[in-house]
Amino acid sequence: MPQDILVMNDGEQVEYGSVKDIFTNPKSHYTKYLINARLELTDTFNKSVNKGEAV
Repeated sequence: MPQDILVMNDGEQVEYGSVKDIFTNPKSHYTKYLINARLELTDTFNKSVNKGEAV
């Protein structure tokens, strides 16, 4: 399991830190966007599966 994460956007380093720090206290707007997008996708997927819809 990785201990550190490097977040990049358009080939540029946006944020670097420990897994815990990045996910509990992201500094960059782009990192926050990525985390939020992942959570929304997971939520949408789980709702679809629970309804028995094809994914």
